[in-house]
Order: sequence, then C-alpha cells, then structure tokens
Amino acid sequence: MAPKVGQALREARTERGIVLSEVERVTKIRVKFLRAMEEDRWDELPAPVYARGFLEIYARYLDLDAEALVEQYKETVESADSAEPIPSGVVQPASSGAAGPRARRSPSRSWSPASSPWPRWGW
Repeated sequence: MAPKVGQALREARTERGIVLSEVERVTKIRVKFLRAMEEDRWDELPAPVYARGFLEIYARYLDLDAEALVEQYKETVESADSAEPIPSGVVQPASSGAAGPRARRSPSRSWSPASSPWPRWGW
C-alpha cells in the first residue's frame, strides 16, 4: 500500500534534516498547516483549494512529485469528502412559463431625463 500523503511529506522533510520553521520561512505556509498536512488532518486547512495549493508548494520545496501527491490527495481525501447528490423529488424544476420570484418585471413607467430627480445642468 502506498504511504499516505502526509507521511510522504514528513519522511522527505526529516530525511533532509529540515525543520518546520525553515519550511514556513521559505514557503510562507504556516507551521500549523504544515503540521496538519504531515499528520493527514486535511480538515484543519482552510479549504480544499488551499490544501491542494499548499501541498503542491510543499512537495516542490521537498523535490517530490507534486502532481502525483496532489492526485493522491484528491483520490483519498477529496473523494471521501464529496457531497452526496440531492435526492430526486426534493428539487422540482420550475415550469417554463411561470415567473419566479426573481423574474424581471417591466417598470410601471419608463425613465427619461425629464423624470430624473437629479438637477439638470445646462452644459
């Protein structure tokens, strides 16, 4: 079985003798996020898009295959977090002729410069 994404990051960093504070200084990723990635606590990152970005930056810094790690992250973490589809019958399509609450209504009167509440400048 392939190692988890976080395990691969931690092993690469420790093999190179790099401390998290140095990774933070170079990558500008906060230590708390680096530690969360290494411990596979992805839910502690701001959002999946940030997790993918942080992971790519961190992997490149460690000279790892960033694309492969991001793909592994997507397959293991994001697929597990994917939302279930809305059951049919809960959402009903609107009929084509009905005007919904956001339907545009024609104004009761048309606008003209003469009806404007703003003063007319004589330029």
